[in-house]
Amino acid sequence: MKRKHIALRIERLEDRVTPTATPLPFNQTTGGASWTGIANTVTNNNSGFAPAGFNTAGFGINDASINGHSDAYDGAFGLTVDGTRFIAPGGSVDLTGTTVTTDPASMSGLDVTAQYYFDTNSGTIRVIFSFTNNTAGDISTVVVWGNNSGADNTTQIASTTNGDNTLDASDRWLITSDSFNSDPFTTWVRFGPGSNVVTPTSTIRTPGNAADGVDWYAEEFDLTVTAGSTQRLMFFGQVHGDVDAPTTLAAAQADAVVFDSNVALRSSSLMTGVTASEEFEIVNWQFGPEASITAANVTDVGPGNNSQPDWGQ
Repeated sequence: MKRKHIALRIERLEDRVTPTATPLPFNQTTGGASWTGIANTVTNNNSGFAPAGFNTAGFGINDASINGHSDAYDGAFGLTVDGTRFIAPGGSVDLTGTTVTTDPASMSGLDVTAQYYFDTNSGTIRVIFSFTNNTAGDISTVVVWGNNSGADNTTQIASTTNGDNTLDASDRWLITSDSFNSDPFTTWVRFGPGSNVVTPTSTIRTPGNAADGVDWYAEEFDLTVTAGSTQRLMFFGQVHGDVDAPTTLAAAQADAVVFDSNVALRSSSLMTGVTASEEFEIVNWQFGPEASITAANVTDVGPGNNSQPDWGQ
């Protein structure tokens, strides 16, 4: 019996995907897009309006390109905790398939990690920032995710969830572009559906707004992480590029619809590698039990139904 048990353990270990320690910086090409300069770097602040903490080195992505359209970003998907930039510890990350995960860094009493997943089926990045409280008391913190568009002083909001070009508090996603269709159209996904999701406390830099620095996009989230628990924030980014601007915008709008439905999102490849327990810890999305979110009963879990909570659709 002992030998069989040992053999079984060896087989399972052989089947397990082992992370590869990868030094920074490095590039990732998949899903038709190329993501470059994944590193501890200084965000390229063209406008001089960087939010607090983003003028110093921190973990992020320098740029992305698709279909010959480059300069999607001048630094994106960075994080600050109480005004301090998150830096990948040791200058390296674990790379498993197309998933990049940092080691935890101690920030404001929390263990903080960043994870980037690059979808193999589309020009999409999924970003999960995790905040673990291993202390005996609750910890309140202010976190900011910050991005700099490659569109510079021609940055404009091309579309939002409700179809206009103004970012409102209820918009789950927005699409930005430049005025020449030379840079990719870029989609930014802020939060998911549901009545109890954590949404930004404030948008401290609005893309396309001259008073905010035009090309900057940054939002603040106020979190209170209870003792012994983990909270996560999940964001998505997409890049689209073609010779025809209206066609490209229409494609970006069509692809963004997946973020309006938890059923559709779970059915896609965009949640690859996220466990059920991790889903429950994502506070800016509202994932219910797998059995409660199905095509058969999705109409029964909305607001006003007392038999089930509003898990979002």
